[in-house]
Amino acid sequence: MNLTPLLAPRSIAVVGATSRRGAYADETLRNLRAIGFTGRVWGVHPTRRRVHGRVCFPSVADLPEPVDAVVVAIPAEARFGWMIGGGIEYGLDANWSVKLEYNFIDFQTEHFTFNVPGAVILAFDQDQRVHLVKVGANYRFVTGRM
Repeated sequence: MNLTPLLAPRSIAVVGATSRRGAYADETLRNLRAIGFTGRVWGVHPTRRRVHGRVCFPSVADLPEPVDAVVVAIPAEARFGWMIGGGIEYGLDANWSVKLEYNFIDFQTEHFTFNVPGAVILAFDQDQRVHLVKVGANYRFVTGRM
């Protein structure tokens, strides 16, 4: 397996290209310029034509040539869900206690699809339900009952 395109790419596409300060794509484009990357850098954005002086294309499929590496810098969407939980805590002495806690977190199921022109590479549903069990020991630095 040849890892040269990944470790020393000659061309990079930045999906989600933007000049909005602090955005991951903005930082990526600025850093590529700052380190003196000499390869071709393409911006990918559905509506922008140029970002930081670099040409943008509406999709990876519209790029004029294949690229060695792709940086996906699209902001995460807000997710809403619910959580329920409970726990118990047992005092061992004036300063020490142990606890057991359980939380159930539900962000529903999300569908992911990864495409290249003309084919679906990968499609799957990710169940985003979490069962979280926490066990711990606590030390209270102030003595006496609360």
